[in-house]
Amino acid sequence: RQQAALTLAQACHIFGNDYTTLKPRVIKTLCEAMGPDKPLTTQYGGIVGITLFGPKAVDAFILPLATLYWQKWESKLQDLQHEHDQEQQLQLQQCKHALLVRI
Repeated sequence: RQQAALTLAQACHIFGNDYTTLKPRVIKTLCEAMGPDKPLTTQYGGIVGITLFGPKAVDAFILPLATLYWQKWESKLQDLQHEHDQEQQLQLQQCKHALLVRI
């Protein structure tokens, strides 16, 4: 997911001047990937991707959701500790780590 996000950001940097709607369309797609109905791995990719577009993108698209998502992920982590679902726990921890490191 990190490599895919980096590739998207590089494509926007290289081709953004020739295709003026490229960057906004990519950011819109990344925002949709962060939707609460999306899998955790997709949300992670959306977070990582948006952060590569800089601090203004983070301020506009990630920060407004950060607290809500953090609380939701914490609650899920608490529930999963009793179920021993290590895969989902790892996905949740990766999403939380992406928020901490990227913003």
